[in-house]
Amino acid sequence: MKLKSIALIVVIIAVASNILAKTIYLGPQETYTTLQAAMAAMSGGDMLIIRDGTYRGSMNIIDEYHQPPSGSPEKYTIIKAEHAGQVFFDGENRLNMFRIRNRSYLQFEGIRWGNQNFEGAVSIIVIDGPAGLSGAHHIKMFRCGGFNGRAGKGGDVFFLGRCAYVLLEECYAYGNGRYYFYVGKEAEKIVLRCCVARPDCHFLYDGHSAFTIYDAKEVELQNCIAIDADNDQIYYTNADGNPNQPRGYFIRDTGQGYGMTDVYIRGSIALNFEKGFLMYGSNSPGDVHFENCLFWKGYEGIRPRGDNVSFNHCVVGNVSGTTSSAQGFYMETGDEPVTNSIVYGIQHNYGIMSNSNYRLSDYNCLYHNHQNFHTNCTPGAHSFCVENSNAIDPLDGSPGNGVPALKYLVRIEDSSDLDGAASDGGDIGA
Repeated sequence: MKLKSIALIVVIIAVASNILAKTIYLGPQETYTTLQAAMAAMSGGDMLIIRDGTYRGSMNIIDEYHQPPSGSPEKYTIIKAEHAGQVFFDGENRLNMFRIRNRSYLQFEGIRWGNQNFEGAVSIIVIDGPAGLSGAHHIKMFRCGGFNGRAGKGGDVFFLGRCAYVLLEECYAYGNGRYYFYVGKEAEKIVLRCCVARPDCHFLYDGHSAFTIYDAKEVELQNCIAIDADNDQIYYTNADGNPNQPRGYFIRDTGQGYGMTDVYIRGSIALNFEKGFLMYGSNSPGDVHFENCLFWKGYEGIRPRGDNVSFNHCVVGNVSGTTSSAQGFYMETGDEPVTNSIVYGIQHNYGIMSNSNYRLSDYNCLYHNHQNFHTNCTPGAHSFCVENSNAIDPLDGSPGNGVPALKYLVRIEDSSDLDGAASDGGDIGA
C-alpha cells in the first residue's frame, strides 16, 4: 500500500505541474507586446508563443538581466514562433540581441535574429556562462536563424561557449559574419544537427568560417552544410584589409579551454568554397574525426595541421588553388589517417601530401589529380590509383567496370567498383 501511495503522489505532482504550466502570447494585439514583458510573466515550464511579425528595440532583447526562467528536466520552458521563420528580431545595427547565461532547460523554435552591429558585441546568438552545469545547460534550438553579425571586427552568429548539453537542429546562418556556428571556450556535450551556414562576407578580422570548433569536447556535427563561399574576394578581408580565405570547417586547440576530445563531424558537407578552404585546422587539434563527409569545389583543400585527426569515408574534389594548402589532403604530421575515401580533381597539387613519411592512407580512390601522392606518401596496397595499376575514374567508372560510382556526390552507386570495396565492407566514398 505504501508503494502504491507514493506512486500516486508522484503522478499527482506531475499532473499538477503540467496543469500549472501556462501558455502566453506575445504580439501587437496581445497583453504582452514586448519580449521582456512576456518573459517577466513566465514561470519555469511555461510556453511563450510569438505572433508573426518583426520586433525591434531594447525591450525585445534577451540579455543577462532579462532572460526566460529555467525549466526542468520534465518540463522545458519554451519560446517559439507561431509559424517558423515568420518571427524576426531586428537588431537595427545597434543591439546586443540574445544571450542565455546560467539558465537551463530552455527551448527556442522557429525564430530569426539579425542585423546586429553593436559596438563590443561579437555574436548575435550567445549561449554561455561558467563551464559545465554551473553555466547554461540543456538548451535546445530548432529551426532558428541568424544573419548579418557585426560588419567588421567580429560578428559571429551562433556562439556556444562554457555551456553543456546544447542541441541546435535545423538552424541556419548567413550574411555578414566571422564564425557562423562557433563551438568553443570550454563547451561540452554539444550537437549541431542539420544546420546550414553560408559565408557571404566578412570584413576586417582575421579568421572566417562556417563551422568552428575551438577548445571544446564531446561535440557532434551531424548532417551540417557549409555552402557558397564564392563571392568576390573583396568581400572576405582580414584585419589589415587584405583578402582572407573563408573556411568550411575550422578546428583549433588553443590550450585556453578543453582539449579537443571526442569531436565528430559526420555526414556533413562543404560545397562551393571557391574563395577559401574546405577544411582547415591549426594548433594541433586532437581526437577529431570526419566520417562520411563531402568536400567539393574549393580553392584550398583539407589541411588539419595536427595530430589525431582522421578522415574515413570522405570525398574531396575539384580543388583549384595553387598554394601549398591546395592539396586534396595535406596531412602535415604523418599520423592522420585517410581511409575509404575519394580524392578527385586536385588541379595543381597532390591528392595526398605530408611533410613526413606517411603510411596511413589506404582503401582510397584517387583519380584525375595533378599528382596523386607526394613523394613522402605511400599509396596503400588496397587503394585504386595509377600507382597500383588499378586506377578507376569514379565519375564514369572507366577504366573499371564502366559503372559510375559518383553519379551523385553523396552516395556510391550499387555495382560500381567502389561498391563494397572499403576496409569495413562498406563503400569507398561518403
